[in-house]
Amino acid sequence: AATKEVIGAGVGGEKAAELFKLVDQAVLPGVLELYDGTKTIWQKALGNDGAFILDVGGKMPMLPGLPPGGQDVPLPRLTVLHEMKNRALIGVSWQNIETALQKLAKQAPLPQPLELPQAIMRQKGPVTSHAYALPFESEDLLPCVSLTDKFFMLGTSRALQNQWAESLAQPGKAVTAGTRVKLSFTKLREFLKAFAVVRGQGGNDVSALKQAAKWLEPLEVLELRKWSEGGQGRGV
Repeated sequence: AATKEVIGAGVGGEKAAELFKLVDQAVLPGVLELYDGTKTIWQKALGNDGAFILDVGGKMPMLPGLPPGGQDVPLPRLTVLHEMKNRALIGVSWQNIETALQKLAKQAPLPQPLELPQAIMRQKGPVTSHAYALPFESEDLLPCVSLTDKFFMLGTSRALQNQWAESLAQPGKAVTAGTRVKLSFTKLREFLKAFAVVRGQGGNDVSALKQAAKWLEPLEVLELRKWSEGGQGRGV
């Protein structure tokens, strides 16, 4: 709204006004639809309990331009996991998100209109995954959404999502309420050292990486848990 008032007052000239009009007509409706679909999933279709998972257990794929030795660097992987309340609503909202993305791609002011690739669905046991195909094969570097009967997972690695689905499906596996953080500085040091080796081979300054790895040497594993009990916050 403030931007519209500024441009309406003549700031930026006629070109700025024309550009804003184009964005307002071609881009903003799709952005609002995208936001609405995303908000519906997070506010209405998912439960309150979840997890934020980041590890360096992935295998680096052969990416274009990867320097020698780069394939030996552990690949960071991210997954956001939430309990699911309404799977049908997630399906409807996701279709609305895709429709908004397709609209944005077609209406973007580019020389050639963009086309979203067809989403690929894969089933592995109880896990249904949806992802857009990438120009290289990798289960560890594949932004996707995975669903089970109980959980919604969004992240960068289908392999990691399958691992967590398998772990949570084990008989007698208790799901702890609240928030839990577990950070392994040992794994972080291993990643920094491997990354520094590859960066150094390219002639880059890696002194900061080496200093960070050395600074982390005394640290091992940090664990934190927070939850609510009887209306009171608890933590260990």
